[in-house]
Amino acid sequence: MPLLPGELLTKRYRIVSLLAEGAYGAVYRAWDERDERDVAIKEYLDPSPETQRLFRAEARRLSSLDHSQLPAVRDHFCLEETGQYLVSDYIDGTDLQSYLDQYGPLPSDMIVAWLQTACQPISYLHQKKQLHLNIKPANLRQTPQGKIVLVDTGLPGLGVSLGASGFAAPEQQMQGEVSTASDIYGLGATLYSLLTDRVPPDALRRESGLEELIPAREVNPDVEPYLSVAASRAMDMRPKVRFESASDFAKALERPVGRPALPGDEAR
Repeated sequence: MPLLPGELLTKRYRIVSLLAEGAYGAVYRAWDERDERDVAIKEYLDPSPETQRLFRAEARRLSSLDHSQLPAVRDHFCLEETGQYLVSDYIDGTDLQSYLDQYGPLPSDMIVAWLQTACQPISYLHQKKQLHLNIKPANLRQTPQGKIVLVDTGLPGLGVSLGASGFAAPEQQMQGEVSTASDIYGLGATLYSLLTDRVPPDALRRESGLEELIPAREVNPDVEPYLSVAASRAMDMRPKVRFESASDFAKALERPVGRPALPGDEAR
């Protein structure tokens, strides 16, 4: 059962609201009564000793991160017979999914600026030999100052790498070997969704032939061909075909100078 508003965890964190809920637990907004700050608390519902050990290692890993576009991890703890809890800064602002829900397909110049900026913390994570594994519009938040912050990092060390349907790479959903290419898939799916106002088809349905990825430009004719190609390549079912890095993906979003659309671009 989700924690209720007003509940107090470890005599310190007062639950304000439920932000998200999934198979492994939930994410809450809370008030840190000791430090007097808003925080986000990620709950993982597995109290087993082995999970506690893995969780402590993951918490230390996340606590070591230091990037202005990633929420700082402040605390972690375990509750006996309940699960594990990770406390990080709460990022005030509006997530890109909310913009999409309100306005529909968004202007490409705005999308490009957002995603090129989002590639910076992702590149930082990859340089630290770490993955996010949960990239989607709902996890990219724009602060009142206009900064794009990447929230809700996954916990791959606990085996939590499924991601969201439509945004998770096939190797994630099949519990295969994840890599930086898995995050590139999430970036491509996010681009696709922002351009078309559609969640891409689930990767396992694509893998089994039950559904195909319709190029973004065929869904929304206003999409520039090069952006449609970039989204499709980033979501290729084969990790080696995707962009090699988040920086390469960001470069692919730059508008080509004097380059007309080439025959066959949409099929790539």
